[in-house]
Amino acid sequence: MTLVRLSSRSVLARRRPGAVVMLWAWDAALGLVLGSSVASVASSRYGHHPDGDAPLWAPGGLDLLDLAHQSMAARGPLLSAALVVVVAARLAGLLPSAAVFAELLFTTRARRAPPWREAVSHGILALPASFTLEIFTLAAQASVVMLGVVAVAAASASATATFGDRGGDIVLASVGLASLAAATVVGAIGDLARAAVVRWDARALVAGKRGLESFAARPAALTWSFAWRALSSWVPVAIGAWLAGRIGGRGGASLLVLGAFHQGVVLVRAAVRASWMARALRAV
Repeated sequence: MTLVRLSSRSVLARRRPGAVVMLWAWDAALGLVLGSSVASVASSRYGHHPDGDAPLWAPGGLDLLDLAHQSMAARGPLLSAALVVVVAARLAGLLPSAAVFAELLFTTRARRAPPWREAVSHGILALPASFTLEIFTLAAQASVVMLGVVAVAAASASATATFGDRGGDIVLASVGLASLAAATVVGAIGDLARAAVVRWDARALVAGKRGLESFAARPAALTWSFAWRALSSWVPVAIGAWLAGRIGGRGGASLLVLGAFHQGVVLVRAAVRASWMARALRAV
């Protein structure tokens, strides 16, 4: 099937619901895998309890704190495993991500969305360059975070001595937020570069250069585009956490409502993510 690229103005996530569904399917599958591994920690201690995991929802959270305390010995291995899983999931997500870029960018001669198999085929072609760019992005983000940790450690004693405990905390929080913001900007540039791979069939070096140039041309606009979407995507998460606190720990209809709302949250976040990916395609 012959596909053509849309003009920049026509690359809009709301015109490609299939792209949102692709992201939702990937996020839901990934959440199931990660959620099962986390649930196994609670199951190992409360799996044979006559009330199941109900004690973990009891007011005061004493049983939950006890579970956390009992898990402290395995904290190091668990954190290391979690880091490996997160990085592996991010790398594995490059294929669906590239397929979503293709779904947003291409159209058929009849002005229809490309079939998923065609989008996945383009995603596979973009995978080598996307993988290389993601490795560099992860390395750059890790470096920024490590520099932030070093800066916080170096500023800790002097900031407290100069400004007092409260002033020192403000300085340390500012340094930490600055390093987090810098890592976020690096991630946004990485997205722009991966968008350039699909948009121009570019190799990693050319796509990385185009991503940097695109961001340098409109740093404020692109930072804002990424930031408001990232922040707004946490609103349904906060609502879901509140709802879980109100009706969590029950079965029946409450469990079905909570499960449906959870998937709604995943769908909303997928839509926001697709919106940013469309913006990245327009920017490059």
